[in-house]
Amino acid sequence: MFLKVCPFIIVIIWITIAVCSSFQCSDFIKGKRRSVSFHPKFASLMNVPNAEPVRIFLDVAIKDKKIGRLLFHIPYPTLLPLHTENLIKLCSKERISIDPKCTYVGCEFQYSPQSIEGFPQYRWTHTLKGNGRNAIGRPEERISDSESLRQCAHSIYGGTYYGIFYDSILDKDENATLLTVPFSGPGRGYTSLSIVRVAESPQEWKERLLINSITLGWMDPSSADVLLEMARQTLAPPVVINSGIV
Repeated sequence: MFLKVCPFIIVIIWITIAVCSSFQCSDFIKGKRRSVSFHPKFASLMNVPNAEPVRIFLDVAIKDKKIGRLLFHIPYPTLLPLHTENLIKLCSKERISIDPKCTYVGCEFQYSPQSIEGFPQYRWTHTLKGNGRNAIGRPEERISDSESLRQCAHSIYGGTYYGIFYDSILDKDENATLLTVPFSGPGRGYTSLSIVRVAESPQEWKERLLINSITLGWMDPSSADVLLEMARQTLAPPVVINSGIV
């Protein structure tokens, strides 16, 4: 009787282990809230293969006065190669001789009560739309990176975001401010980017701010004062006066 039942027990144990691994069961046991990824191996920064980190910067001015530099880390460009390549080339101005609009220089951050800290409408996000001309492929065509997006989708609070898993960034910077591009809406697949103050936002916002966006990296802590000056001033829209790769 035991010999007949034993194979079934082994099968059940094997299935249980597989299910727990897929949903990162160990983290549930530890009491941590985890995102369920379609491909959990991409949920952690440590598991993305063949990637070299890149740092990009935006120099910002308000009313022709430079206030400082925003520096960003893009740790794994191969995670979402098309979106990341476009962002890097726009910052490096690689195609500006071919198309003068393939750059962020001269572009304004959105400026409204939603982008000014202290106003009730403030949404803890600062968006730079760019010129709408991509630096890869045909400038007027929307970028599609659907296969890569399926490999790094994270479900959270009834929505989904993509790219780098937020908890992985918190391991490197507990006050993480994220660099994102839109997954949906009119800016999707073009030049729009956002700086999202997830860690500093109220508890009711936090990771919800990332829903329908693609996380490509995070802001260096040395840029925190520059972002605060952008967020708290009421003089004029912040403008990018230079950009590049460090």
